[in-house]
Amino acid sequence: MRPEELLEILQQAGKLKTTYRHCYTENDRRESTADHSWRIALMAMLLEEEGEFRDMISSGIGNNVNVIIQTMGTREWQDYDISSDTAQTYKIEDGKLKLVR
Repeated sequence: MRPEELLEILQQAGKLKTTYRHCYTENDRRESTADHSWRIALMAMLLEEEGEFRDMISSGIGNNVNVIIQTMGTREWQDYDISSDTAQTYKIEDGKLKLVR
């Protein structure tokens, strides 16, 4: 990635701090898009690092809740046949990852 591309991404990400979501947290606090994005990114990193990703997929959670996974930003996926070169969107369906786009 070129330095100017990295700076553009960071500049855009900075704007998320002042973009508020339409919903509130349990404590009736308005949550910024940055707050939400940070927590989701942290969850994704922890799931990938600990190997919990496969457990989440096979748990049946996709039967009760729509779980959408946006990929990109990792050097290599482990055992999931997911491209590290392009952004992809998956949905958990019947205990498997289904490529949406």
